[in-house]
Amino acid sequence: MIEKIYINGCSWSAGHDLDDMENDSWPGQLAELTGLEVINEAMCGGSNHRILRKTMKFLSENKSDWDKILVIPAWSCPSRTEFYFEDSEKMYAERYPKHVEHRLHQQNTDDWVWVNQYRARAFDEDDFLNNRMAVSWYLELESPELSYYDYIMDVLNLQNFCKANNIKYFQFRAFQFENIATTNHSKLLKWFGVGGSKQTSEYDCEHIFKEVAKRGGYENLIDLVDRDLFPSFINTEHTLHWLSKTPTGVHPSKEHCGILAKEVQKILIDRSII
Repeated sequence: MIEKIYINGCSWSAGHDLDDMENDSWPGQLAELTGLEVINEAMCGGSNHRILRKTMKFLSENKSDWDKILVIPAWSCPSRTEFYFEDSEKMYAERYPKHVEHRLHQQNTDDWVWVNQYRARAFDEDDFLNNRMAVSWYLELESPELSYYDYIMDVLNLQNFCKANNIKYFQFRAFQFENIATTNHSKLLKWFGVGGSKQTSEYDCEHIFKEVAKRGGYENLIDLVDRDLFPSFINTEHTLHWLSKTPTGVHPSKEHCGILAKEVQKILIDRSII
């Protein structure tokens, strides 16, 4: 019987901009609805690599409770990533003291530094390391073929580990829309026919995802994902954004998090997961 729900994700699950992130976020409200213990390790700006890394760390440290744990990853934007930077906390404390409090608030207290496309356009002295790495990544290394591949592999790694060890899980994709920066930061723009910095959907069409996967030579991997336990894998429907009825391009309010918590609870009950 499930006694604990472990949730990981990005700002959508962390409770970005909420007065009480712990209790007003959808994981916090899900705990109140279900009466179960909810552990939420989501971090604003967190990447899918981080979601997998932290989830596996949690599971490795709680092996005796695997039969009591439900794992719910809420996957984020595939183009985000993270880098290991030794003694990064010490560096921040010495060179960017204002940023230490921010990092602690984001639950990012280890030596993994997160970057995303927003950081590639930022000029924040207190976020210099993130800015520098983001610029290097998006200008020189990022491609949709690599980002989509990493996303699929993160999903499959967690899926197959849970299945192999009889750990209950259910997967969501956090949101439909992602601000795809400029042509300097991402090659995705040419596939969506937009220019400059414009709000557009990264996965609005399943065929686009499949086309990118085909170019990368890994389209068959898509069929390995269990869509029954991850219905929003490459579809807009059933993303957290869609379930919460949140306006496009904004984070869910306390009210929308409440709607989302009820929807997630219903899904888990209807599928006899809890």
